[in-house]
Amino acid sequence: TANIQRKTKKTSSPNQEELRQLYFVAEQYMGKPLTATEIKKINYFFDSLDFSIDLIEYLIEYCVENGHRNMKYIETVALAWSDAGIQTAEAAKMNTVLYTKNVYSILNAFGIKGRSAAPAEITYIKKWSDEYGFSLDMILDACNRTINTIHQPSFQYADSILQRWLKNGVKTLADIKTLDAVHETKAKETATSKTATKNSFNNFSTQREYD
Repeated sequence: TANIQRKTKKTSSPNQEELRQLYFVAEQYMGKPLTATEIKKINYFFDSLDFSIDLIEYLIEYCVENGHRNMKYIETVALAWSDAGIQTAEAAKMNTVLYTKNVYSILNAFGIKGRSAAPAEITYIKKWSDEYGFSLDMILDACNRTINTIHQPSFQYADSILQRWLKNGVKTLADIKTLDAVHETKAKETATSKTATKNSFNNFSTQREYD
């Protein structure tokens, strides 16, 4: 099977003219001649990640348009797309549109308008969706709770909320309601216990004065 796959791969490989054209396009986007290492990376995207010529071209275009011409960064994006099962330029475009929409929604929930997300903010957003595995609705709920609690946008505070949910196995909005109910019950029990302790202390003090 492996031999058949390798044979099919070679049959579908681009010819030298197509590769030269890809290198030329990459140089135009990056604004400089490609180094030998960068050419090897592009070949790696095709040979090892099974990216099409169109997908590699869009990959470079996407990264450059977002201010990243470093091949290490481009490779990081390529690996992320590969892990997500993206194999065509069309699929990549749909993925980036969805990602952009999510970032905009999160900034809007924080009341941040008129600018794009900062690199540190993007790192948080990627962690919440990719590492923690939370849906956009869950992330927006954490953002709203952040604003309601500290009255200002804070990615760090929202991250603490999401970390707590992750620790408690929260995966859906329904799970959040259940966790909130448990927290509310414990808070009432704590308040009742403190009141009882205070009353007991007051009664003891009154008895001492009487004695």
